[in-house]
Amino acid sequence: MFFQDPASPVMEGIINLHHDLMFFITFIFFFVVIIMGKTLFYYWFNALSSNADSFVDSRRVVHGTAIEII
Repeated sequence: MFFQDPASPVMEGIINLHHDLMFFITFIFFFVVIIMGKTLFYYWFNALSSNADSFVDSRRVVHGTAIEII
């Protein structure tokens, strides 16, 4: 789970790089999970709504070319 104590300056640099990368990867992961959760919630909420004039009609959404490009 943890690295051994470094025996050289190179290994110390590798461990520091690992810790820095894991910080950013964790931040990006939680950001994506939050955005995906909000998107799924609003899509599900909109699919169950009885309002015909809703912003996005979930029955017509089959392709997301614009969002995939972005």
